[in-house]
Order: sequence, then C-alpha cells, then structure tokens
Amino acid sequence: MRKTLVLFLSVILLLSAFSAVPVFSACAEDAFEEYCIESNGMRIYGRLYIPEGAEGPCPAVILSHGFGGTWEDSSLYIPRFLACGVSCYVFDFPGGAAKNQSDGSFTDMSVMTEKEHLLNIIDNISAHPMVSSLMLAGFSQGGVVTGLAAAERADKILGEILFYPALCISDMGHEAYGSVENIPEDPKAFWQTVGRRYYADVWDMDLTASVTAYEDQVLMFHGTNDPAVHHSYSVRACELFKHSNLILLSRGTHGFSEKTVNRIFPNIITFMEQIGLI
Repeated sequence: MRKTLVLFLSVILLLSAFSAVPVFSACAEDAFEEYCIESNGMRIYGRLYIPEGAEGPCPAVILSHGFGGTWEDSSLYIPRFLACGVSCYVFDFPGGAAKNQSDGSFTDMSVMTEKEHLLNIIDNISAHPMVSSLMLAGFSQGGVVTGLAAAERADKILGEILFYPALCISDMGHEAYGSVENIPEDPKAFWQTVGRRYYADVWDMDLTASVTAYEDQVLMFHGTNDPAVHHSYSVRACELFKHSNLILLSRGTHGFSEKTVNRIFPNIITFMEQIGLI
C-alpha cells in the first residue's frame, strides 16, 4: 500500500518545477473535433482534442468540470496534455450549469446524474478509434463524479487525477437540512439554487468511502486555503485510497491559476509516466 502526502509550504518549493513545463496560452486554441455523445436521452456537447500530427491512436484523458462550470474550465490543461502526446475529451455535463451547450436542467442535476453521464462518456471514448488508453481527471464536483465513475470503470482506465474534489456535498446537505424530509424543492448549494435531488441523491452516501473504492493509482491536488471544500476531505481520501498521492498547495484556493498549473504539471507528467499512459 503506497500513500504519499506532499505539502508545498511555500512558493519557493513550487518554483523548482516551474521551468520543466513551457508556458502556454490560457485558452485552448488547438484544432479540435466537435464530438457530441448521446447519454440517457440527452445530448452532451463535447470536444475531442488530438495532438498535432497524430496519425494513429493516442492516450487520452477525459476532463470533467466542476459545479456550475463548462468544458472551458479545462482550458489551461488542454495544451499541456497535448504537448505530452495526450488527447483530451472535454464536455459540458447535462444540466451541469445554468447555461451550457448540453441538454438538461440545472435543477435536475446531481452528482449521481453526472456520474451516469460520465460512465457513458467513458464507454464511448474508450472505444474511439483514435484512443489507445485512457485516464480520468476531474475538478471539484467533477472530481467526485470522476472518482465514482472510476470505481465502476476501473477496467477501462489507467488512473485518475482529482483536483480539490468536492467530497463535502452530502455533508453540506446534512448540515443545512438535518433530514432528507427537510430538503426543500429549491435548496442552495455553494452559490446557486439547485433542485431537491442534488442533496437527496447522495443523502445516504459516504462520498469519500465510495470514491476510495477505486484501487488503482490516484493523484490528488488541493489548496490549503480552499474556501469551498476543506482540504481535510482530500487528506482523509488519501488515507483510504489503496494507491494515492496527495499534493497540498499552501495558500492554494478553489481553482488554480495558470502559474499554479505550470508549477504542478511536472507532477502530472510523472504520474502519467508511472501509470503507463505516456
């Protein structure tokens, strides 16, 4: 059983890795194929980015955005993965935001509806003729969804990366409403109004226990000043995963800047090498 907890105590420690990754544009301007998927009667808008010059199947990563987000939340990461020869599939979860390019209603969305959509995406992308092997990555709520899906599709992926996963969601519901019967039709989650099922669908779940059922390699990142999801959730998950590394970023918040992404990407490259993706 291998577990590693790394705490970056200062910017100076992070700078040692900075020069290992070139600086990229904050926007993904690379050529892409608009690649939409049907899932449970809904259309999922997606984009498939393939490394320039690729003539055959490539390793790929599916990037899952967080609460209220869209595929664009992955823009900082796409060119960096492409530079490593890794294709990227990015998409909008159905109902994943008040306004995005996929079907579905924001008030009918939950971690569990998103998990079902991600399972369908994994099945589709893993069978794509230009995909040779697959890794998952998810941000915040997308990290929880990624973790749940990984546990059910472990045979189709080599590993997963979780960025500040929102393992707190069921606890948020318990703290706000006390019992499932007390959940209103229009509860609040983070900064927005959601539907009742947002909390009801995970009320009886220990999200951390469910996510850590995945037994293969996991890399996690979390900021110690995260105002939305306390980093203690990731610490606990790291302790429960069979094979996991957690990198805590001192003073890091919820969502990483381009400078931070540049600093952590060498760790991501090392992880992809370790799991055999590249």
